[in-house]
Amino acid sequence: MNIFFIPSWYPSRENPTAGNFIRNQAVALGKYYQNVQVIISLWGNEGTKLNFEHPLKVLPYLINNILDKPYICEISSRVFEFNQPALEWSARLFRGNINSILKANEKNFQKTQKKFGQIDLIHAHVSFPAGFVAMKLAKQYNLPYIITEHMGPFPLLPFLGNSRLMPLVLEPLKKANLVIAVSSKLQAELWKFKIKSTVVPNLINENYFKYFPQKIGSNFNFFSLGEISKEKGFEDLVYAIAIAVKKDKNLIFRIGGNGKCLKKYQKLAQILKIDSEGVPFGDQNVKWLGALNHQEVLKEFQHCNAFILPSHHESFGMVYLEALACGRAVIATCCGGPEDFVRKENGLLVEKGDIQAIASAMVKIKENIKDYPPAKIRSNILQEYSTKVVSKKIIDLYKKIASLRSQ
Repeated sequence: MNIFFIPSWYPSRENPTAGNFIRNQAVALGKYYQNVQVIISLWGNEGTKLNFEHPLKVLPYLINNILDKPYICEISSRVFEFNQPALEWSARLFRGNINSILKANEKNFQKTQKKFGQIDLIHAHVSFPAGFVAMKLAKQYNLPYIITEHMGPFPLLPFLGNSRLMPLVLEPLKKANLVIAVSSKLQAELWKFKIKSTVVPNLINENYFKYFPQKIGSNFNFFSLGEISKEKGFEDLVYAIAIAVKKDKNLIFRIGGNGKCLKKYQKLAQILKIDSEGVPFGDQNVKWLGALNHQEVLKEFQHCNAFILPSHHESFGMVYLEALACGRAVIATCCGGPEDFVRKENGLLVEKGDIQAIASAMVKIKENIKDYPPAKIRSNILQEYSTKVVSKKIIDLYKKIASLRSQ
């Protein structure tokens, strides 16, 4: 079975975390199923776009695109990348150059069939641009296609006009043979537009995010990771820390990530004080780590006592799952994805934006950390989200779609 993967987001040297969960899914399918080949169609879809609002970034993007060459490479057993460069920009302007993106994917498609023979199914990740491209190719070559929707909140504002979903997104979802939502919350958001879907979560790379024994000393270390923005809840986090450290000065917070609000929140952290002596908690209780690579992220997960991210919206929430796979309890908000897997035995859920509740959860999880045994946290989460478990769900859906087509 040849599966043609079209990811809207994909990791690159410049943006190594963009769509990493999509690549991990492809690798898992190739690993566990010898009769499956996955061909990943790339065009420069590494989570970066030509951004006319920031002119200084336009030239480097254009240079990288010019230097980018078509290539074919095997990244793991039975998983291949086919790259055909094309420019991409915001969907608000000329539909994001979708015609060029479609042509690039068609070239990858034709090269795939020439090298491996007939493609059996197209699997797009995110409804635009990947889902739109899948719809066009499926019609042209008479093939079934699946869309896994990751977009959150759904839909993003560029795809919503007068409270209606734009055809660029709606049509591919309506015509797909199957739509997969990565969480129950996203499934409900899709249904608001009368789009039926099946929930299949993202998988966790358990061979990378491994259990590490927890050390509990006088200080209790929290780790947080994400784009430093209001949407990810970092303003709430800073205010909550200011409350929590007044109750327990041994709470330490290590915050990883860059973003548009980094300097703003660093300044806020310096303005807020721990105690009457006026010690800025930025010097004592908070450490801003900046952008982290994969190895640094793993180290932080394994050496923290708990993970926290009070996000305002998550279609799924991979960082929470990565923490749980390392055996760490988490504090999350009721913001979409985390409600599917954060439970009383592995962490705490609080309402988003409730700063007092977030602060209380910090203190509570430290005081009750023995109620969250790391090995058990990891074991339980892998029963539902391991590479083998989730890839089997996907393969079963592939077989179902293929059988319906053959009837």
